[in-house]
Order: sequence, then C-alpha cells, then structure tokens
Amino acid sequence: MIYKEIIRTESKRAWIYCRVAYPDAHALAVQQTSLEAFAGKQGFEIVGTTAEQASGLDFSRRGLAEVSNAVDAGKFVYKKEVRERIRKEWGLEDRFVIGHVGRFHYAKNHEFLLEVFAAVQNVLKEKGTEAALMLLGEGPGMDAAKKQAAQLGIGKSVLFMGNRKEVWDYYQAMDYFVFPSRFEGLPGTVVEAQAAGLKCLISDRITREVGFTDLVAYKNIDLPAKDWAEQILDGGSYERENMCRIIAEAGFDVREQAKRMEHFYVSGKMG
Repeated sequence: MIYKEIIRTESKRAWIYCRVAYPDAHALAVQQTSLEAFAGKQGFEIVGTTAEQASGLDFSRRGLAEVSNAVDAGKFVYKKEVRERIRKEWGLEDRFVIGHVGRFHYAKNHEFLLEVFAAVQNVLKEKGTEAALMLLGEGPGMDAAKKQAAQLGIGKSVLFMGNRKEVWDYYQAMDYFVFPSRFEGLPGTVVEAQAAGLKCLISDRITREVGFTDLVAYKNIDLPAKDWAEQILDGGSYERENMCRIIAEAGFDVREQAKRMEHFYVSGKMG
C-alpha cells in the first residue's frame, strides 16, 4: 500500500511524502523506479520517511533523502512520580505491568499478545505476584480482544484504556512493552517506548531500524506464547534511564528533525 502526497511545490522542487505501510516487493520496485524517474526528469528533491520504513527505497541514489519517524523525546523521559500517579489511579501499585499501544487491527496481533500475557500471569500467580496488561488504542478488533481475554480467564487483569491524549504518561506506568505485530512500517510506538526507558520485546517481522537501543529484543511470533513470557520475565527487573541523548543521536528526536525540515524549506536541500 503506497500513499503519496505533494505537500509543497516551489519552482521545480517538491516535497513528496512517501510511505509504505508494510513490505511488498512489487510495490517497492515500482515506487523506487517511479520516484527516481520523477526526481530525475523534474529536478525535484524527494523526501521519504526512513530507508526501511519506506520499505526498500535506496536513499543513497540521487533525488532521494530520508526523514525519520521522530518523537518528542523529552515528554517520554521516565518520571517516577508520574509512574506512581498512573499506577495508583488504575490500581496497579503492586502489579507487573505489560503495555501495548496500537490500534486493534489484524496487523497488531492482539490475539497473540493476550496469549503471551496469560502465560506471564500464570507464572507470576504461582509466585504470589499479580500482573496487568495495559492496552491503549481503539479499533474494530477491540470487542474480539475483550471476548478472548474473558475466555483466557484474564479479563479482570486486562485494561482496555482506549485512546489517551497524554500517552507519554502511560508509558511511565509500564514495566515492559510487548509488540508482536504481524507486519509494520516503522512503529513510532516502539520509538516512544524506548524514549520512556522501557524494555521492549517485539516481533522479528518489524524492521531492525527501530531497534536502535539495547532495550529492544526481537522474537519470532511463530514461537509459543510461553517462550515470549519466559523472555519477558527473565528481563523484567532493570533501571529506567533518560534516553533523550540516544534518541537524538539515532535521528528520532522531533526537534532535530524540525531543524532539518526548516533547512529544507529555506534551501531546498535536506540538512
């Protein structure tokens, strides 16, 4: 699936935003060829999102540049007081909290996520500890997810929280971020989770480009849910750190990207 939007045209230059929602070999080849031809004939500079998120576009070739999927890293910095407030509001003070942020859609694989959480909860209950699963987001698959949670016997431990305006506060309350998508572009939520200092266990079908810190581990979604649960529990204790510098150095800070785009509008060339 390819979306193209000409945002600004000036003389013989245009900024074109290109995004491929998920990998498709034929779509990639068509997009690469058409964009390069367009840039070459018209003298336009073409801006995409990221090399892998744009799913194979070779940004080293003439006429192409890249812009990372950036976040306001400062808003996501770990704050103990915010963590305690959110956990108290939702009755999570003594629980091990797994989190996920994303639309309830086939791509996000909530079915498997619920199975993983059920496996985590079973292990922790044997040790006298409770767990909770925070699910932020809405979508057509929410009712099915609620039904599955009830069938798995975890309904009371799963929080369907809908869309939240200040989502960065809710990352603070989590202990682990789990993201077992069937397919993705470059998921901004995984960038946000890292900005919050959260360990992340994500699907190996997601681009390696998003795993730019040691907080991210990849795992095959065809493995049993208990294998995911074991890895989560093995790494469940750690200190949260301020990740702003690392986010900026990796090119995912919105302020740095804003400077690049300002330079582009002024000069017509990416900084």
